[in-house]
Amino acid sequence: MRKILNSEQTKDVALETISEIASIVKQTLGPGGNPIILQQDGQNPDGTPKDPLVTKDGVTVAEHVQFRSPSKKTIAQAILQVAKNTVNQAGDGTTTAIVLAEAMYKAGYRYIQQGVNGIQLYNELKGVKDEVIEQLSRFRHDVELEDVVDVARISANGDEEVAQRVGEAIRAVGEDGHITLEDGYTKETTLEIIEGAMYKQGWRKFGALGYLMVTDKVRNVAELENPAVLLYAGEIKEMTEIDKLLKTLMGWDDNSQQLTNIIPLMIIAYDFSDDVKNYILQARASAKMPIAAIKAPFDGSPNARTQMLEDLAVLLGGKVLAKGINDLDKITDADLGCAGRVEIGAEETVFYKGQGDKQEIMDRVKDLKKQLEIEAYDFDKENLRLRIGKLTGGVALIRVGGDSELEMHEKKDRIEDALCAAKVAIQEGILPGGGYTLYKISQDMKADSIARTIVKEALQAPIRQIITNVGEEPVEILTLLKAGAYDEIDNFGYDAREKKFTDLMEAGIVDPVKVTKSALENAISIVGLLLTVGGAIVSDVEPKDGMPNPLAGLMG
Repeated sequence: MRKILNSEQTKDVALETISEIASIVKQTLGPGGNPIILQQDGQNPDGTPKDPLVTKDGVTVAEHVQFRSPSKKTIAQAILQVAKNTVNQAGDGTTTAIVLAEAMYKAGYRYIQQGVNGIQLYNELKGVKDEVIEQLSRFRHDVELEDVVDVARISANGDEEVAQRVGEAIRAVGEDGHITLEDGYTKETTLEIIEGAMYKQGWRKFGALGYLMVTDKVRNVAELENPAVLLYAGEIKEMTEIDKLLKTLMGWDDNSQQLTNIIPLMIIAYDFSDDVKNYILQARASAKMPIAAIKAPFDGSPNARTQMLEDLAVLLGGKVLAKGINDLDKITDADLGCAGRVEIGAEETVFYKGQGDKQEIMDRVKDLKKQLEIEAYDFDKENLRLRIGKLTGGVALIRVGGDSELEMHEKKDRIEDALCAAKVAIQEGILPGGGYTLYKISQDMKADSIARTIVKEALQAPIRQIITNVGEEPVEILTLLKAGAYDEIDNFGYDAREKKFTDLMEAGIVDPVKVTKSALENAISIVGLLLTVGGAIVSDVEPKDGMPNPLAGLMG
């Protein structure tokens, strides 16, 4: 059965819902924010309950807030859907978005109760939001690669180890380079820079005997020095298809007698017949010829294999061959790519020193960036970023360490936030952090309309919560800040971690412009949704504890 809530009832429920979500999420804000323990549903493969998750990530905490009331549950899902846009757009800032949204909705709700029209109020709030975003430029500073450690430190809640690893990774591979996170093997979080293009495909998926390609038994990799690289968008079914190529590269005469000038061969194709696989593995294992092969990398997206082959062709200076277009038996040297070295591991392959034309690589990257600007889907955006990274700055691999799986997962969340925040800071610049910028804008704002009054008050909510979370009284701190005794000092604000006033930029207390902007935009979207809602249709049955199992007595 369903029940209908009218506009007033829905707004009442929304007030309770956003207040309850914010009450737990805002505990994580700032250097004094605390981690939250989250129960995880389900079981491990061995049947034991999943361990609880410990995190300070705002969106993760918000996702775990559950309500028994169907009406609250429905509204919470709507709020979370909008709040997650902050992460999708800027990688961080969900907690700030929820803190801003709660403050604005509570104030807006009071005016709605007095008869103010919700739709009109929302439209006015959007206008004030645009003014605030324009004011952000007054405080904006450019950020260099060497400054990203400060951004990462703030996003990672002051974790110096996380900040340093993120800074080192971005400095090593650049803004466009790809940074991968993996579970570590020790307590320490380590960084490995792979100065090449790494693709998630190795000898393991070549077949059950793929390990026969391995040449370095210690590192468990197959190595080829200065190989020619064949890229084929199809299945290689017969060795006769590449017989002519093998004779040329292996220095064989017409009687298959080996002569001189052996050139190793790396083959990448959609697939290989069993006969071709066996031939390659036997030839490699017997040291008869320096040859190796992998299936084309595939991430599940449409045309992914072809796109990655085309990227490799540009990187290596070769061509993507295909049946009926560039038949294998007509290959020439100009069709093959070349790399300084190729390493094929069990799960990934790395190409070092690709011999592609630098201008063609730059043009390819430029085209991919244009696609990234217009791409709508997050999965495809990430795939494009990954492809750009492989063509430009190489790969940085951060192995996340910890004393336990819980600690490792919590740290991984913080590293992901820090990486995203650092990258968007490079793109759009940084602001004095700690809630200072929004507070200063609020001080300069005239409360000459309802919308301005609401926003002016709400912009102070983040700095108030940050101060509260370090155990200080916001009124006392803001009174000193408002007094303007240090107005001659640029960016002079409150360092909540050290509990002192300082130049925030010099102290490295900064926020990316994009994170602050996205938090404000999505807070307004949440408020607009709740202020203008005309009603809700929800289930009228709440779940009950201890409901009998209908299968009880049938299971042994």
